[in-house]
Amino acid sequence: MYYLLTVLFIMVALLLIVVVLMQRGRGDVGSAFG
Repeated sequence: MYYLLTVLFIMVALLLIVVVLMQRGRGDVGSAFG
């Protein structure tokens, strides 16, 4: 159970990192989200 929760947490963290990189890459998207 804890192993599944850890894997899920890592996947969410990676997803957030990808979103931040996409926002940083696109100026209009980054400014829209502040």
